[in-house]
Amino acid sequence: MSAVHRALKKHFGFDKFRSQQQEDAVKAVLKGDRDVFVLMPTGAGKSLCYQLPALLASGITLVISPLIALIQDQVEHLKALNVPARTINSKLPSAERRQILADLESESPRLKLLYITPEMVASPSFQPCLNSLCARGLLAYLAVDEAHCVSQWGHDFRPDYLKLGDLRSRLQGVPCVALTATAPKRVQEDIERSLKLRSPLAFAIPVFRKNLKYDVIFRDLLPDPYVHLLAFAKEALGGNTAEKDEFRRYRCHMGDLCHFWTSTTDFTYCLLSLHGKEQLGHFDKHLLLCSMRRIKRGCGIVYCRTRESCEEVAHKLTKLGIAAKPYHAGLKVGDRTESQTDWMAGKVPVIVATISFGMGVDKANVRFVVHWNLAKSLASYYQESGRAGRDGLPSSCRIYYSPKDRDQLNFLIRKEIARKQAKRGSEKEQDKAPILDFEAMVAFCEQEGTWIPVIWIFEEAKF
Repeated sequence: MSAVHRALKKHFGFDKFRSQQQEDAVKAVLKGDRDVFVLMPTGAGKSLCYQLPALLASGITLVISPLIALIQDQVEHLKALNVPARTINSKLPSAERRQILADLESESPRLKLLYITPEMVASPSFQPCLNSLCARGLLAYLAVDEAHCVSQWGHDFRPDYLKLGDLRSRLQGVPCVALTATAPKRVQEDIERSLKLRSPLAFAIPVFRKNLKYDVIFRDLLPDPYVHLLAFAKEALGGNTAEKDEFRRYRCHMGDLCHFWTSTTDFTYCLLSLHGKEQLGHFDKHLLLCSMRRIKRGCGIVYCRTRESCEEVAHKLTKLGIAAKPYHAGLKVGDRTESQTDWMAGKVPVIVATISFGMGVDKANVRFVVHWNLAKSLASYYQESGRAGRDGLPSSCRIYYSPKDRDQLNFLIRKEIARKQAKRGSEKEQDKAPILDFEAMVAFCEQEGTWIPVIWIFEEAKF
């Protein structure tokens, strides 16, 4: 077993890499003679492409990520694996901040991964620490997560990411890894140029995931859209009656293991428990697992564009018989935290949220993602819908499409472009991007949800 595979097993518990592309990317980062660009869908293991090299290198890997919530989730996950990872951000208690900085200023820091936002890395308060690490040669790698945020052609452009090009120039000799799940050709080129990547090696996994089923429902044609959503959610979460009866017939063969599965929100754990269990005896394990896969359980996400829609959809679903809670910026912090906590713990199967929800949430058994309102682009939709089925089991992604919703969003997009042009006093070629992206999203829906436009926009489009 190689040192890389030993480290993979020791730190992350995996016997092998998830894909050949993931393994090749890790080895390219470790080699360090060229920068690396990683394009992999949600759940494909992008983060491991820099986390594993960070643990094998001497020094610290600086990870840039756009959201504190996303950073906190990743750091907590790594800490649970006993990986020395920390974050410095505006919400950090001063005592913890001093402790982290003291370690970074020591002769031999224990820390291996430091997560920060682009705003923090550019702040005056962080410069002494950054300069010290550079001067002592303690920076092993620079990793830029959600790298599409650097592109003005991207669906989630953030101006602070543009400053990372200057940071890259300062870190001469430090290999850079840029990672994203969503980047058409023009966005990839923008990332390479903006981050000043050196002859980057690119590693990509096709965007299409076989376990996800996509469809589009015309909401205005339904007698009662909420009843339709309820039926869809119940089917996605629990299977139909015949499948449940099939499971019950085998329950006598299961004993405690069956009880364990029915009491957990993620039956993947039970599948793991069943693997290799001798007490199953003559029972057809394969048939059981197939049955259990059909009885999916888990949880779901419904995305809405407005806070009011979140409240309304959550209320309607709960009233119709399936517990749902809203999640949006208008809620008090305590209420918002409670909604997420209850959903993560399986107390509430459905969370109805604005699109900010999902980044920073690591939950493998999301059985469905519904867009009650149209996404602004196929890139946005792909990223948001990709939060379904991260455990590899069958899951559903659905849009409830409405021409009225289409027209409202089209108006808002054009209004925002006009506002930016007025403020700038000029037009830019990039101003066309949001309109073109939205038109592709509309075409996807009006062509009955064919997956061809998604494949085209990510793998073929040159723009």
